[in-house]
Amino acid sequence: MIKKLFKEYAVSFVKLVAFVLAFVLLLQFLSNSVFSKTGAFATKGTYNKAYSFLYEPENTIQIAGIGNSNLYSALVPNTIYENTGYTSTVISSPHQSTQLSQFFLEELLETQSPKLVILEADMLYDGQTTYKASQNKSEFSKKVNSVTQLLSSDFLQNKLQSSFSVFIFHDRWKSFSLKQYFNKVQEPQSFETIDHGYLFNDTVSPAPANDEMAPTDLVQEIDFDEKAFFNGIVSTCKSKGIEVMLITVPSTHAWSYYKHNGAAQLAEENGIDYIDFNLLYDEIGFDIKKDFRDAGHHCNYSGAVKVSNYLSAYLEDKYSSILTDTRQDAAYDYWRESNEAFKKEYDV
Repeated sequence: MIKKLFKEYAVSFVKLVAFVLAFVLLLQFLSNSVFSKTGAFATKGTYNKAYSFLYEPENTIQIAGIGNSNLYSALVPNTIYENTGYTSTVISSPHQSTQLSQFFLEELLETQSPKLVILEADMLYDGQTTYKASQNKSEFSKKVNSVTQLLSSDFLQNKLQSSFSVFIFHDRWKSFSLKQYFNKVQEPQSFETIDHGYLFNDTVSPAPANDEMAPTDLVQEIDFDEKAFFNGIVSTCKSKGIEVMLITVPSTHAWSYYKHNGAAQLAEENGIDYIDFNLLYDEIGFDIKKDFRDAGHHCNYSGAVKVSNYLSAYLEDKYSSILTDTRQDAAYDYWRESNEAFKKEYDV
């Protein structure tokens, strides 16, 4: 009787293992084909823009901007190239976390060797819209919190996404075309990436004034885990000799002086530069009635150009020793061609 039960359990166990292996192999197959990262542009999806760097020639990107949707709405690589000759890419997606940003950085470093990484501060607070007083967590509670986070669904989701890209591009079924997919995968150097990760939008939607940008000494603390992943990004960059800077692009919707103070503190702790464009509206000529596309959430093209023009001058002044003007380099002619295609595509 015992032998019979043991045999039945053994058979069930073998079947379970076989099913799991088959499932993992299926995930791997889908992740390397239809739902691969290099096929990200075959159809539109959440991470379509973020993965544009995969189609850049190896080791040609000097600047990588990483952050949530605020960044791909405000940083225009073509404008920076036209102003300075510096090549850049934006790695951004809606509500992108610092953990996912760290994952994207690791992906980028497999094919590119940027000199500068620009991080957007809003991803540190994404989802938090009001001031919260300091909770003064003890070191023990912070460690407990980290362990809890490791077991959280968000962490497991990010681990699955980093292991199997099918979980990143699962929504591709909605608009998937087999013919379109193979055509685009076979022509990876097409002008699918003329905007280099920037999301063009010229809609004008006036924003109300932001009453939470009045100067104050109060600080909205950054979540312990968000800060840990951010510090991990900075540490990775520094270990590879990559400079890092932090910026906050215009947004009247969720940004505040409390958050500005928190971001400024974090930048100081890491010894990196910080620019908050929400304090520079007059200096860059930013108009909240004309330069947003959705009532203060994100910049439109007009606002993005103003941000990118100021940033271009700042980069030339601060980082010209590590960045190279490629406008006269024949090896980068595709950037000139890309810039011309960008203007023609969007009529700008």
